[in-house]
Amino acid sequence: MANIIGLQMHTLRRELAAAKEPLDVYRKVKAAGYDAVQAKLSHNLSPKDLKKILDDVGLKPLSLSGNDFGHLLGILKDPKHAIESAHALGVSVLDVGTVFIENRNTLNGYQLYANLINEAGKLVRKEGLKISYHNHALEFHNFEGGCTGMDVLADETDPDILNFCLDCHWLQGAGANQIQWIKRLTGRMTMIHLKDYGIDLGTTVVEVTPRIFKAVGEGNIHWEPIIAAAKEAKIDIYVVEQDECDRDPFDCIASSSRYMKNTLGL
Repeated sequence: MANIIGLQMHTLRRELAAAKEPLDVYRKVKAAGYDAVQAKLSHNLSPKDLKKILDDVGLKPLSLSGNDFGHLLGILKDPKHAIESAHALGVSVLDVGTVFIENRNTLNGYQLYANLINEAGKLVRKEGLKISYHNHALEFHNFEGGCTGMDVLADETDPDILNFCLDCHWLQGAGANQIQWIKRLTGRMTMIHLKDYGIDLGTTVVEVTPRIFKAVGEGNIHWEPIIAAAKEAKIDIYVVEQDECDRDPFDCIASSSRYMKNTLGL
């Protein structure tokens, strides 16, 4: 099966919000070398309307994220709406946002959040849908006993309910090993997030050197072994998500897709 190069539309959230016609933005995404998107509703479009735009442009929808679907409580409150929207868009994955602020500071908080994921997943699983969790760095805080929040999310959620979309940039920032986590979550991943990790040139206090979001191939992440591990784990969807761009975002996403195809062989 051929690999799919996708874009998380959070990367172009400002461009999408400013566009008179979302079709123009999606055309530029396609022209930048992408096959698919993690879709974000905008311009009062229904999921069915967005599906038509993506079909016209030639982009495959990968998941439904943002809006009321990006919050676990939204699914719990109105699972019928989430199910119908996902089916209208033609996807089987609902992205959920990061663990709630009130659940981040204790292991018990993560356990409660894992239970909510399981509860929400049961409501949509019967309709052929799964939930997908995308990590940041915060989940890797070591609590007493060496257990992290990410350990809880991996161990205490139902594999038939929750998939993971590991973000390589945030794993790097957390000091976590991308390859070990890919291996650990094999069978629970179909896509992976790629953005590079750069170092700020303007650092004055060495102890707090900020990291910078960079286009894939323009930072310090050693991608080849990560991609090899992803392929071994049968991951075939490689999604760029660059939270902030250091130049024109369309130039950034084009640079990432070229590197992924020409250098990484995706």
